[in-house]
Amino acid sequence: MPPLVARLLRGLSIPVVGSIRYLATLALICGLWWCDASLLNSAFDANLALVKQLGGTVDSSGRVEAALRAFAAEKMLLFTEASILIWTAGALTIWVSRSLFRRRAATAALPNDPESVGGRS
Repeated sequence: MPPLVARLLRGLSIPVVGSIRYLATLALICGLWWCDASLLNSAFDANLALVKQLGGTVDSSGRVEAALRAFAAEKMLLFTEASILIWTAGALTIWVSRSLFRRRAATAALPNDPESVGGRS
C-alpha cells in the first residue's frame, strides 16, 4: 500500500470511529429507553440534581442554573456518560482482542522440539 493511501486511511479512521461511537451512543440511549425507561429517567433526574447543585454552588441567584438548564446540560451529561460507556467497552474489546492475538503469536513462535530450546542432557 502506498504511503499516501495509508496516511489517508489513518486520517479517515478517526472521524469514522467517532461517528460510529456517536451512533452507538444514540442506539444505547434509545435501547435503554425502549427496555427500561425508568432507569433512563432516574439517570436523568440524578443529572438534573447535579446541575442544580452545581448552579447553586457557583451562583446563588440562580442564573447559572438557568443557563445550564437552558442549554440542556443534564441531557448532554447523560449523552456524555453513555458515550464514555461505549468508549470504555470498545477500548476493553480492543485490549482483549490484542492480548489474545499476541498470546497466539507468541505460542506460534515457540519451537515444538524441546531439545532445540537448549538444555540437552
